Amino acid sequence: MPKILMLEFNEICPPLLNRWMAEGKLPHFSALYNSSQIFTSIADVSDPDCLEPWIQWYSIHTGLPYDEHRIFYLTDGPKAGHADIWRRLHDAGKTVMNCGSMNAGPLADDRAFYLPDPWCSNEPAFPAEVEIFKNVMAKLVQENTRGVALGVGEVLAFLAFFIRHGLATATIWAILKQLTSERLSRSDVKWRRVALADRL
Repeated sequence: MPKILMLEFNEICPPLLNRWMAEGKLPHFSALYNSSQIFTSIADVSDPDCLEPWIQWYSIHTGLPYDEHRIFYLTDGPKAGHADIWRRLHDAGKTVMNCGSMNAGPLADDRAFYLPDPWCSNEPAFPAEVEIFKNVMAKLVQENTRGVALGVGEVLAFLAFFIRHGLATATIWAILKQLTSERLSRSDVKWRRVALADRL
């Protein structure tokens, strides 16, 4: 069986994406797009309250409609026990990696890598050495909505993790550039930090 990489793009707008690719504004994304199989999801319910991405992604991951799985809150998925695509592949003897998919349940053995999405921070990462990365990224993501602050010990452990796992010089420069722009810019540019998460 060939290796499969599934990328999930949340709340993307296909008509705009197609227009920008046609205009040549997204050459790297166009190359990825043209070498991929593209599946655009359609909501399985019409109730606006059930259109949250963590509900719809759960439907896609499990193959169950909302009316059957009834997962409504962001942290409910891992507790529900429905078999998702990673569990089914794992149970079939495949090696699987889940890196931040919304509302997905944990896996923990030598054929699995699991990094929960930043809002499901109660779920343990696997292998355990990734836990410090998970905890710090979750706090950074939740910072604006929950006022979560990082401790000095967490920052030092986070840096040590990256030193041991190959932090790229380009990423360091991107972080320094962002922090400098936040100090010097007259407008609020803190929102640009989200791009650093992909680098990390």
